[in-house]
Amino acid sequence: MTSVTADTNVYISALTHAGPPLRLLNLGRAGVVHIDISDFIVTGIVRVLREKFEWDGYHLHFAKEQILKFGNRVAPTKALVHCERGQRPPETRRVPGNPDRHGSRTA
Repeated sequence: MTSVTADTNVYISALTHAGPPLRLLNLGRAGVVHIDISDFIVTGIVRVLREKFEWDGYHLHFAKEQILKFGNRVAPTKALVHCERGQRPPETRRVPGNPDRHGSRTA
């Protein structure tokens, strides 16, 4: 069975607008795909729905419980760093001998 990890934005779109993101969650609910989810993603979903969409506690709790019913709870062992195009990740170190496309040398 296919296993996927959906970004917080996929859940927000599914819960507020439907379309392809909702179809993905419905595939997870039906058991067609495994949808992996971490506590970090769940916390992000709740925060955005509360702050941006002004969902009340009842609806937040219900949405969280529904997602956790069919989501495969995972605990990430490594954090990824998101960088905008052209930016360097914070852990990048400058070292001699490895020039990047801008002429800098990075690890």
